[in-house]
Amino acid sequence: MEAARKTGPNDQRSFFTRLKKIMSKKARDAALSLLAKRTFDGSVCPSEVARAIASTEDWREAMPEVHVAVDRLLVEKMISLSWKGKPLAHRYGPYRIRAAAENSSPT
Repeated sequence: MEAARKTGPNDQRSFFTRLKKIMSKKARDAALSLLAKRTFDGSVCPSEVARAIASTEDWREAMPEVHVAVDRLLVEKMISLSWKGKPLAHRYGPYRIRAAAENSSPT
């Protein structure tokens, strides 16, 4: 009878955890890069970020990593979110990403 395999740093779950961290870092970097190319008050759509990091034609597969990156950037106060000109305190539903303005409220 074969002994049960112990899970370790090389198991599949660990691989996907590391991959998710790499992808969310790529999404973070892509979001900040896209924002840097916009005017001061310009914004980007999360799908633009997903398209920038997607390794396949189906950018929708990258959206979970984009959402993770957006949540982290919000905590770091690097970005603000809005929808139709109204600020959003948290990510939900459709939204736009903006660079956080220093010493001002998110718009």
